[in-house]
Amino acid sequence: MSTTREKTSRASTTTLSIPNKGRPLKTPGPGTSIRITPTASSTRPKVIPLRTAKFLAQG
Repeated sequence: MSTTREKTSRASTTTLSIPNKGRPLKTPGPGTSIRITPTASSTRPKVIPLRTAKFLAQG
């Protein structure tokens, strides 16, 4: 009984984790990467000079 329970529990966790991790990563992956890229590129140049200005002012 213990061996069958361990095998079924392990199989259920692996089968559940594989589709759960594979499906959501494929669907939002390209969408989020495309959306994050423009926002990150637009915010990064604004954030970097602000941080450098603060460091330069402090220094």
